[in-house]
Amino acid sequence: MADRFPSPFDITTPPGAEGWERLYRYSSQFSADRREYEDSQFWFRDGVHWPEVVTPWDATLYEYALASLSQYNTRHYLIPPALGVDFRILNGYTYLSPVGVANPAEVEARVPHFLERAGYYFGNWDRLYDEWLVKIRALVQEMTEIPVEPLPEREPLEVITGGAGFGSGFTLQESYHRLCDLSLKLWQYHFEFLNLGYAAYLDFFGFCKQAFPSIPDLAIAKMVAGVEVDLFRPDEELKKLARLALGAAASLCSGFIATWIANGHKTAISSLCGYSPVPAASASSVTSSSSGRRPPATTAARPRR
Repeated sequence: MADRFPSPFDITTPPGAEGWERLYRYSSQFSADRREYEDSQFWFRDGVHWPEVVTPWDATLYEYALASLSQYNTRHYLIPPALGVDFRILNGYTYLSPVGVANPAEVEARVPHFLERAGYYFGNWDRLYDEWLVKIRALVQEMTEIPVEPLPEREPLEVITGGAGFGSGFTLQESYHRLCDLSLKLWQYHFEFLNLGYAAYLDFFGFCKQAFPSIPDLAIAKMVAGVEVDLFRPDEELKKLARLALGAAASLCSGFIATWIANGHKTAISSLCGYSPVPAASASSVTSSSSGRRPPATTAARPRR
């Protein structure tokens, strides 16, 4: 059809990616027996959460995430018009499609359940969130304590003489399955609050548009942008480290320039570091590097603005 995006079944595999299907379970791929449904959906690539080709292990976590999101929409909070999000993998990239409630009568029937369940969370948000922090930290700690040991060349004799009936291979698989179970539980915790937060934002967005029809979307977003989120802390800490690194580099470069100018290399080093050469009249006053003293501030090369 000319008035729609290409069907996922018409997308060809790029050279070098042949056989990509073997990396993922069949249920996560577009399939001929579901073509009528899949061709009727609007699919978009998830370039925010998984911008690159997804690895087989990450594909497992991706399935956990989307299953948890959809379960909360469908069975936990009964969000009236939404059943969650479907996903597929094509050529290694992930694609999403929202799944709505088609029957208006069903939407209406879900409304009182949603109001009761979501209303309880909104009414008890602070207490429930404090409890959430405790259980999420306990879960992360439990994940870090999962035993993962390399397989021995031979099992200890006690495994034989004690009649254990299983060895380190079973323990390793048990740890892997435990990691998978806890990862799924982690995604369940993740969506306990997230979807309700989005729902509150959409409600606030709608109110602003109704009360102030000309308000820009960005202005509404900025109203809630000041919230401190633990998720963003790693980025903020990296920014702090980057600023410290730039400051340290500038200090080192300044001292390096002063030393090299004193030795007659002012043009090369100033070009390298982006500094203006010291005027010839003041260059003679730069302390020699052999003296071990710091050059006077009046003669140090200054960065370009």
